[in-house]
Amino acid sequence: MKNYKLILLYLIIIILLLAGINLPGRQIEGIASEPGGVYRVTISGELDPGIASLVERGIREAEAADAKHIIFVINTYGGLVDSSIRIKDLIMNTPLETTTYVEGRAFSGGALVALGGDNLIMQEGSSIGAAETIPRDEKYISALRTEFRSTAERKNRDGELAAAMVDADLEIPGIIERGKILSLTAREAREQGIADFVLADFPAVLNQLSFGQEEVNEILPSSPERMARFVTRPGISAFLLTLGFLGLILEIMVPGWGVGGTTGVLSLGLFFTGHMIHGYAGAGMIVLLLVGVFLLALELFVIPGFGITGIGGVVAILASVYFVFPSAETALTVISIALVATLVGAFILLRIFGVSRFWKRMSMDYSETPDEGYTASQSKAELLGERGQTITPLRPAGITEINGERMDVVTEGGMIDRDQEVEVVKIEGRRIVVKKIKKESE
Repeated sequence: MKNYKLILLYLIIIILLLAGINLPGRQIEGIASEPGGVYRVTISGELDPGIASLVERGIREAEAADAKHIIFVINTYGGLVDSSIRIKDLIMNTPLETTTYVEGRAFSGGALVALGGDNLIMQEGSSIGAAETIPRDEKYISALRTEFRSTAERKNRDGELAAAMVDADLEIPGIIERGKILSLTAREAREQGIADFVLADFPAVLNQLSFGQEEVNEILPSSPERMARFVTRPGISAFLLTLGFLGLILEIMVPGWGVGGTTGVLSLGLFFTGHMIHGYAGAGMIVLLLVGVFLLALELFVIPGFGITGIGGVVAILASVYFVFPSAETALTVISIALVATLVGAFILLRIFGVSRFWKRMSMDYSETPDEGYTASQSKAELLGERGQTITPLRPAGITEINGERMDVVTEGGMIDRDQEVEVVKIEGRRIVVKKIKKESE
């Protein structure tokens, strides 16, 4: 009962977290919030789905308030390419006027985000560029180079300079030689027309934009968003998936609901909740996950052996996990790590706990005591030619009743449904091979 209470408590926490996603921003500099005004969104640390969701919410709130301007304060070494492009697109597609203010560094994906603002202002001593791709494959370089060039040109900036921040093969005489990635100081960016102004601090930015007396609403990450940002990091996602899969495997190996099942459910719940908060996991993915769990449970608890139902359940679960990630590359990487770690962990669990009675039954390597109506699959040459009736489907292994006794048998390779008449055609040690007896009507 204690474990069920833990799961119930966790579900309540999830509901409260989801209910608190759209928390409002706060005002800085002690100015009261009113419709309009200026909105500030800080883009710092690694560029990931969490930052992208924060930017999306900030823009949505600013548009709803009919804000006069949005200022994106940037200080980052970069991050995930898909998140960087998503943030850049959000900034470029809002109808509100925007300013990107580099307060420190705008490297890699941060440089792309900075180029997306209507105005690009840099703090004295800041820098921008260094958007080298990992891996350095021509496909990735070409795609990102195009993103940088098109973004810069759309905002009337030098597209070739922007492209040189990505591609070391580009040479611009007097600025960057071949073989090096372009990075610019604030003053160099201003001289080359990448930055519009170089200013000392944020108040100077407000004064430059003629908003020195306006209220400033700062969009801060809510508690659910902070939790989701941690959970959705690739390393943490792989860990939660591994813990979830291992917990469920342990639950199968050890009879009764316990720590394994509870840990598995909570880990998978955290994984999907984090991605739901960021908008990557919708109701469809949750339904797909539940369908997969249902099919797998049906195969494990109702249908002996492991057939198409179980395979369908595993595929549905993996598909639900795959589609919550923002990119195929991230999904394949995380799932591969989780599966390898799960296999290693499952092997260790088998060495520690052994093979449970239920696990043996699921794999059809199982027999009960004579008191329960079963006999071990012993070598009985006298059974050759005997007939019996299948108690379970044979896929190809299953249980058949022969001469009033239930025995583990296998087919010659095909599948035989339950309640079918079969004949013993071969005895190989403890292995009893049967085939279906065809009726005259067949």
